[in-house]
Amino acid sequence: MTELGLKRSLDDGSICALKLKSPDQFNSSKKVNLTYYPSLNSPYTHVSTQRVKELGETYPINLITKPVLPMLMRGMTIPSYKGKYIISDAAREGRKYNHEIKSIYSPIGSPARKAYSLFPVIDKAGKGFEYIQELLNASFQDGINIGDDDFLQNLVCKLGLHLVVLEKMNFQ
Repeated sequence: MTELGLKRSLDDGSICALKLKSPDQFNSSKKVNLTYYPSLNSPYTHVSTQRVKELGETYPINLITKPVLPMLMRGMTIPSYKGKYIISDAAREGRKYNHEIKSIYSPIGSPARKAYSLFPVIDKAGKGFEYIQELLNASFQDGINIGDDDFLQNLVCKLGLHLVVLEKMNFQ
């Protein structure tokens, strides 16, 4: 690059200071819709939840949560080398943003289907994002099977929705 005159020194510092932080406050009388498409088997989704939550708390955002089926449940295949890269890259991002991946229990199959089946009722009660965040923390930090009935019952109670959800979903 030096030969082309594009780089005049060996200094790798920034040419200009980058503003990497959004403004501390943004005042607006209107809320902007932010549609969030989480996947319960995505380590990147897990790592992003804390920052998405902070966006909703900091800015005038109407957070719309629309879960998607994991790629593997949609018939897509991921080579093992790519799967390993995704986990290691998401783990790096998690450490960077202080939202680490620890113990993993993949919810592929019936655990994801069962957890997703409760989402419409929970979202209608205004707790959709919180529910997804708790499921991801269970899968990517605590290594918990999110399809377990006892886990789901406890989570619904933790969200304060036991009467709304448990009766509707026939949990006893």
